Amino acid sequence: MATTPNVLIPLREPWFTGEVPSKAEGYVRFAAQLMDRGGQVHVMRHVSGGAGTIIEERVDAETGEAFRGLVAREYFAGDNDERARRALEEFLAPLGVGLKISKRRVPPGVFEVARSILAALPAGHLGHESFRTLELGGWGHGAAKCSEHDGSLVHMFNFALKGPVRNFAALLLHETGHARFAVLEEREPDLAGQIRACHAEIIRFPSGGDSRALMPFAVDYLMGPASRAEETLGDTREFAAEVYVMYVVRGKDLARRIGSLPPGLEAPWRTVYDIFKRCFGGVEYE
Repeated sequence: MATTPNVLIPLREPWFTGEVPSKAEGYVRFAAQLMDRGGQVHVMRHVSGGAGTIIEERVDAETGEAFRGLVAREYFAGDNDERARRALEEFLAPLGVGLKISKRRVPPGVFEVARSILAALPAGHLGHESFRTLELGGWGHGAAKCSEHDGSLVHMFNFALKGPVRNFAALLLHETGHARFAVLEEREPDLAGQIRACHAEIIRFPSGGDSRALMPFAVDYLMGPASRAEETLGDTREFAAEVYVMYVVRGKDLARRIGSLPPGLEAPWRTVYDIFKRCFGGVEYE
């Protein structure tokens, strides 16, 4: 039995429950930045992917005040911390993973959050041919908006570093899940094929077009669990990466919740869970 890192525990619950203006919530979910322009509150928000395209817009006082409070509560804070960076490097190096920094100023919490999450994973999930480098900062070159797995690289974009801790934590797990599934495809194609078959069975299950009914335990980050279910159910690799997030975040509760699904949906999900349990060396989280 393993323990889910403390930084991931909040992802077991809904992120917002209507306590803030919806516009402010949307800004936080997609890592907008607060700007003061001559006493007027402006927001810089992302509108596209790898190039890091952003636009600036003015917001009303109520939304601005709510957003300011959420930034203080949810975002990484502070500046570079050399000791935290070295601690992450020293953790990764024996596992065969290099650390690349591509942002001039990295919030110190980033290093510690990354280390605590990766340290909770089986050592074999790091340092293999699909995860040789962890890059923090910069931007990708494709359609990815927040982070990506590319070859042997797990890359967390500027977007993930300067926004909510919650997004960074889930995205790091998601990209690590991509790397792990790539290894599965290469080394154990039969298991990868079983996941593909189960994924196909899940999306064929009658749901009336409701993706949440097919993945009711999706984790709430970025634009919310419905969005995560919709985006990840469309592609097996994305599906596997998101299941990786759920396996670590939800722990044994995921198995319990699978047991409450309708029979035609429970069976493929149970098989997926058992394959992931095998990939984690029999380890389950609590």
